[in-house]
Amino acid sequence: MENLLISVIIPVYNAEQFLGQCLESILQQTYSNLEVICVDDGSTDASLSICQQYSEKDSRVQVIHKDNEGVSCARNRGIACAQGQFVFFVDADDCLDKNALKACVIHQNRTNTIVALNYDRISKEEQRSESSCVADVRKVPFVKLKRRQVLNVVSVRRGCYIWGMLIPKVLIDNHQLNFPEKICNLEDVAWTAMALCYVENIVFIETELYHYRKNPVSITSNCVNYSWQAEHWIKVYWMLVDYFTGIKKDFFRRIYIRKMLRYCKNNFYAECFAGKMDFCNVDKIYRLTENRGHAKYSEYFAYNCYFRICRIANRFIKKIRKVKKI
Repeated sequence: MENLLISVIIPVYNAEQFLGQCLESILQQTYSNLEVICVDDGSTDASLSICQQYSEKDSRVQVIHKDNEGVSCARNRGIACAQGQFVFFVDADDCLDKNALKACVIHQNRTNTIVALNYDRISKEEQRSESSCVADVRKVPFVKLKRRQVLNVVSVRRGCYIWGMLIPKVLIDNHQLNFPEKICNLEDVAWTAMALCYVENIVFIETELYHYRKNPVSITSNCVNYSWQAEHWIKVYWMLVDYFTGIKKDFFRRIYIRKMLRYCKNNFYAECFAGKMDFCNVDKIYRLTENRGHAKYSEYFAYNCYFRICRIANRFIKKIRKVKKI
C-alpha cells in the first residue's frame, strides 16, 4: 500500500484565511505519495494565488481554476483529474493530523473498502496541523463496519460527510459516481448514499485525525430557514429513489436502501417540525420539490408522534442524570 498514490481533492472558494494551514497539514503528512488537486471555484479573494504559490513550491500540488459553479462541480472536476488509486476529500478551511493519511493507508486493504476518520471540531482561531495526537498509527483504535452495518458510519461520524474518507478510485469510476450539481445543499449526503450502496465494509478510525473548522459564516451554521432545509432533504430523498430504482439489489442492498431512504425522510420531517410547520405547509414543500404527489397525513402524524415521544424521553433522561449528579 505504501506505493499507492492518493489524490487529495480540495474544493476552494474564498478560503484565503485558512487555506495555507490546510495545505501545510496535507503536504507535511507522514504518507507522502500524494497529488493535491486544488480546484479554485472562481474565488474573489487571494485563494487562487495561495494555491499557485504552493504549486510552485511543491510539485505534488496542481491547481485548477474554473468559474464559480458550486462545490459539487468543483469536486467532480477534481475527480475527473485524479490519477491516484484512492481519493481523499478535504475542505479548504479544515486540516489534518500529520499521520491521518498514513493511518488510512494502513487500514485500507481492499478496493471495496472505505476508511473513514473520526474528527473534532476546532474554532476559527485554533491550529491543529503542527503536531500529531498519535505516536503509533498502527495502534489507533478502529471499528470495522461490515456490509449490513455500513450506514452506521453516519451515526459514528455524527453526520453524512464526504470529507475525511479514503475512497477507492475504482469504486467511483466503476459506478460513475458524481456529485449532484443541481442542488446547493446536502450534495455530500446524496453522493455518500450512492457510494455506500456498493461498499463491502468500512473501517472507522476512532482517533480524531481530521480537524473540522467550525465556520460561523457557512450556510449550514447560519441556516434557520427550515423550509429550505426540508426542501433539500426531500430533493435528496427523491434523487436517491430514482438512483436506487436503476440498480441491481440483493438482500443486503435492499436493507441498506430502506435505511438510507428512511434517514432522509426522518431528516425531512425533523426540519419541518423544527420549523413548526403544519400539514398544509409540509404538503406544499413536498409537492413543490419534485412534483411527486401529495404528502401523506398518516406519515406526517406518525412522525409527529415519534418526535414528540423522543423529546419527552430526552427531557426525562436529562432529569434522571441531574438527580444522579446530585
